[in-house]
Amino acid sequence: MNNRHSSFRADGTSERSNRGPWPWLLGAGPALVVVASLATGWIALTRGDPVIADDYYKIGLSINRRLAAIPASLPVPGATLTVGAAGEVRVRLSDSTPLPAELRLTVRRPGQADASRPLMLARDGGDEFVGVLRDVPDGRRIVTLASDAWILPVTIVDHWPATLTLRGAGSPS
Repeated sequence: MNNRHSSFRADGTSERSNRGPWPWLLGAGPALVVVASLATGWIALTRGDPVIADDYYKIGLSINRRLAAIPASLPVPGATLTVGAAGEVRVRLSDSTPLPAELRLTVRRPGQADASRPLMLARDGGDEFVGVLRDVPDGRRIVTLASDAWILPVTIVDHWPATLTLRGAGSPS
């Protein structure tokens, strides 16, 4: 069928072989979605949720025991905590007759099981305690300030830099 007036080629190639890569490219999208959904399902089934602690009740009981172990006769001072944009930390205690040698500042994310290593704040020669947070975390954080004799209530900070006024149990409000 090699007719000169025919508009079809007679060399045996069909229209099917001239489609090019389009069927493969169009089928790759849904195939990729199926693979991604299977991978997401596998991740969800094999990894736990870090926001919820497995032993939240025991953690609460241990916090209550630690708070009960603090002597009630010992006044807990208030403090003014200032964290600068570069991570510099300054703490001034409002009323503490014997100033402690150092303070512990812990900063953690909500839902984080335990805080990383606490920042130890040393006295600057006067009545302030200073230190530097190496990685100033963005977003909401839970801040705790403590010494060997007392711990101030947990405070939530939404952004840095910030100035916080922490009040202890024995300090006036």
